[in-house]
Amino acid sequence: MLLGSSFICIGLGVTGYGVYEIIRGLVAHNWSTVNGVITTSVVESYTIRRNVNNMDATMYRPRVEYEYVIGGESFIGDRIRFGEIGAGDVKYARSFLNRYPVNASVTIYFNGANPGESLLEPGIHRSMWLKMLYGGGFLFFGALALFVLGGSDTRDLILRRLWIRN
Repeated sequence: MLLGSSFICIGLGVTGYGVYEIIRGLVAHNWSTVNGVITTSVVESYTIRRNVNNMDATMYRPRVEYEYVIGGESFIGDRIRFGEIGAGDVKYARSFLNRYPVNASVTIYFNGANPGESLLEPGIHRSMWLKMLYGGGFLFFGALALFVLGGSDTRDLILRRLWIRN
C-alpha cells in the first residue's frame, strides 16, 4: 500500500506542476509586449550524478539574458520560456542561441502586474507535456500497485466502487 500511495502522491505532484506550467504558458500569451535587446547568449554546462550507475552526466542549457525598459525603468530578464530547457545534447542548447544572438532586437512578453516577470517564448512546450506524461506514469503504476499489492480487501473495494459507478 505504501508503494502505491507514494507513486500516486509523486504522480499528483508532477502532473500538478505540469498543469501549472501549461497554464502559465497560456496566460503569458496575453501579457503585454515590449521590444528589448539580447545582452547575453551562451551555453552553460552542468554535471548531474546518475544514481543508477554513479556516473556523472554533462547537461547543457542556454542562458539568454535580455534588457527591456517599461515606463522609464530598466529590467533584465533571463527566462526563455516556462518549462525546462536542458539536455545532454549541446546542439539543442545552441539552437536557442541561434535565435537569440547578442545585440539582437527581440519581442519580450512581460507580466503587467509584475513587469520584472518576463519571457521570450510564451505558450506550451514539450517539457510541459513530458511532466504530464511522467506524472501520469506514476499515477498509473501507483494505482496498479495498490490494486495488485493491496490485498483482496483493497481489490474488492476498488472493484465494488468501479462497479457501482457504472
